[in-house]
Amino acid sequence: MSNPSHIQHVEILCGIPASGKSTYAHLRVSRDGYVRVNKDGLRQTMLCTQFDAQKEGFIHALQKHTIEYLLDQGHNIVIDNTHVTRNSRREIHELVAVWRANKELLTGIAHPVHVTTAYFGVDVDECTRRNAWRTSPVPDEVISYMYARLEPPTPEEKAGACPEREN
Repeated sequence: MSNPSHIQHVEILCGIPASGKSTYAHLRVSRDGYVRVNKDGLRQTMLCTQFDAQKEGFIHALQKHTIEYLLDQGHNIVIDNTHVTRNSRREIHELVAVWRANKELLTGIAHPVHVTTAYFGVDVDECTRRNAWRTSPVPDEVISYMYARLEPPTPEEKAGACPEREN
């Protein structure tokens, strides 16, 4: 059960494929005791498959419920997905805010959770080079597509502020 006197941490990783996010996430797990949440891992575990657009709703809901469960259990979490858009990162901030409000409503006790973003701003050419050495490489066009969509986090967002809502 969660301990309301200690601050939980949720760290959102942001970067294109092969930028070092998973290496960092594994370090957070082994060194700092965080629990890693990753959509690729959920896909592989639950569906024994790579990305399938028709099944992403299920994977998205599973990730959401996994994060809520881990927060309920008092864990620190590192979310190891690309999160290349502000909207994707805002969604995590909002999920945590709703969880916090519901927990306080149910228990009458505030449950502080600090949400930060770690940015992996590695050059697209370097990521493409690294990707070629993977056992299961991401298609180069996917890396280029994500790089084109990349919205780096602001300094405020890295420090914990929720990204601004876009119109």
